[in-house]
Amino acid sequence: FIPHHACLYKVYIIGESVDIIARASITAGTFATARSFEYGVNVSKEPLPAGPVFDGAMARFEPHRPAVLQLIALLRERLALSLFGVDLIIEEGTGQAYVIDVNYFPGYEGVADLEGKLERVLIKEC
Repeated sequence: FIPHHACLYKVYIIGESVDIIARASITAGTFATARSFEYGVNVSKEPLPAGPVFDGAMARFEPHRPAVLQLIALLRERLALSLFGVDLIIEEGTGQAYVIDVNYFPGYEGVADLEGKLERVLIKEC
């Protein structure tokens, strides 16, 4: 387990559009005591709750934005995908970012103008 302020960064790629949404994640306490994990129970699909740790979530992400955009460009090219997602965490204390998952068609929960972005990708691909 990597302590990460209980914050997960969902990076959604829709064509050239990149949306980053911070979500609540598991805590060290949950990880130590839960027998199993269920998305939506142990890990929330809801936006981050208010509070000092979560209020700084996007500020913690910003130094990583250039590297994440480079990673996305590489994945887009190597995987030949225009719709995918990357899940990241940022380690407490060190600020080291870790990719924990790459999804070839994520749920896109919380992405603004999702329908418009999908329409533009489909028109471009067709």
